[in-house]
Amino acid sequence: MENAIWIKRGDRLTAIEPKTLQYVEGYKNGCTLHFCPNENCHHEKVIKTQSTISFFEKALLNLGFVRCHRNFLINQNLVKYFCKA
Repeated sequence: MENAIWIKRGDRLTAIEPKTLQYVEGYKNGCTLHFCPNENCHHEKVIKTQSTISFFEKALLNLGFVRCHRNFLINQNLVKYFCKA
């Protein structure tokens, strides 16, 4: 996997492929990773981890991810449109 990021999930490590990652949602005790729904994805569509949003912000910095809110990182390569709320 090109540009794979290894995350800790309980007692094991899981490799994730950033290009399949839609967004990261941060919480007080970790993050939830939300992935694109496709047949090439080798893991669940949602993964919960104890890693912080700051960890993901640094790891995904040069891969097209932006922090649009204090609790969200989005893959700007997958954004089709946005509207002002």
